[in-house]
Amino acid sequence: MAKNWKKIEEREVFKTPYFSVDAKKYSDGTGYVDDFYCFKFTDWVHVIPILPGGEFLMVEQFRFGSEQISLEFPGGQIGKGEQPEFTARRELTEETGYIAKSMTLLGSSYPNPATHDNKCWYFLAEDLTFTGSQTLDQAEDINIKILKEAELKKLIKDQVISHSLAVVCYQYYQLSKEEN
Repeated sequence: MAKNWKKIEEREVFKTPYFSVDAKKYSDGTGYVDDFYCFKFTDWVHVIPILPGGEFLMVEQFRFGSEQISLEFPGGQIGKGEQPEFTARRELTEETGYIAKSMTLLGSSYPNPATHDNKCWYFLAEDLTFTGSQTLDQAEDINIKILKEAELKKLIKDQVISHSLAVVCYQYYQLSKEEN
């Protein structure tokens, strides 16, 4: 039987330029009351770019959380006042130097609904054109990788590609192919 969870209060307990942490006090309706902590992020995007020959355009970069090089699709935080598709286009161009004529929303999900309040939006970028160099932030050091789909699948299976948002993005892409 589902409990009747009700929020009693919410307060910010920590803040950075990238996220904040809120303590949310909830009651389950039976007398149990506790604080639950929520990381508050802006929403994110992840873009699966496909080159005209069918290869996948990926980015390789050092990730400070895992302290290792990560192979993933372009993506990032949705800026204040931006729509997800705008951010997807912006991140694709900044990180790869490519623009997409076609940008299709594949889906969205909550990356970790137990402790995060944000969503990630997944896009398919097609009809790509290279326009020039990357426009990277100071903390970004991105190499471009081009993979055939068989290589991409093997790297996911072998857990070389271990960024969960990249794996989910590819899964949404697979589901979109099944629908067509």
